[in-house]
Amino acid sequence: MNLTKHILFTVLLLITGSISAQIVFKATVNKSEIGLNEKVQVTFTMSEDNESFKPPVFEYFKVVDSPMTSRQNGFNNGVRSFEKSIIYTLQPKKTGTLVINHATLMVNDKEYQSNRVEVKVKRKRKKDYIINKDSLQDMVFLKLDYPDTSITVKDSIVLSYRLYASKGIGVDSWKTIEDSKFKNAEVRDITPKKLEVITEEMEGMTFRSVILRKVVLKPSKEGRLKISPMKILVSTRIPSGRRDFSTKNIEDIKRIELSSKKATITVD
Repeated sequence: MNLTKHILFTVLLLITGSISAQIVFKATVNKSEIGLNEKVQVTFTMSEDNESFKPPVFEYFKVVDSPMTSRQNGFNNGVRSFEKSIIYTLQPKKTGTLVINHATLMVNDKEYQSNRVEVKVKRKRKKDYIINKDSLQDMVFLKLDYPDTSITVKDSIVLSYRLYASKGIGVDSWKTIEDSKFKNAEVRDITPKKLEVITEEMEGMTFRSVILRKVVLKPSKEGRLKISPMKILVSTRIPSGRRDFSTKNIEDIKRIELSSKKATITVD
């Protein structure tokens, strides 16, 4: 009995050590140099999903918006992969080289710390360039792709939700606000594990796009298969038309809500 307990303890210890060794917890910023009246995004990325995450005290920054959270799940050769990102939008309180201290994360009673990051803040630049969000609707959008034809109850169809951004528009992150709902169908998720960016021409414009979600639908009965819109919140970087002292283009961070169109498929 004691030998069994010893073996069990050893196995648990090895498993715990293996999990601990795989913990990823890091901090990154989308800009390393900004003006006093500009904003910066800091992203804390972790390989474990729990509620023990504690952000740093942003001593030299003001948090100007609620943090965004995104999650990605997958399997690679039967091994689970997971990544969670928590994103804060900050505005500096003063000039100089400002430090964003480490955040903390508790996993299996062990504390992990992210790295510290530095942001160089120069004097106040000109007033932010104002962009009407409505003008972005043709430059950043969410599209639902599916076969535009009727099907039978014996068939299955594939739906793809693809995010498009025109050339010059940067996309930093996104999160799902509301998933599509599928009435009268069985759903199987086949979303790619890795994002693949493709470039294509649409109506004379160049777009980059990625598949955010991909599902297989199998109707459960004849009639109408109704699909409600998918809604996401996207953080974008938009050229402002201004330049900094090194003649680099200054980009403004804009958060916009996108929605795919609803759809109805006839099932014979």
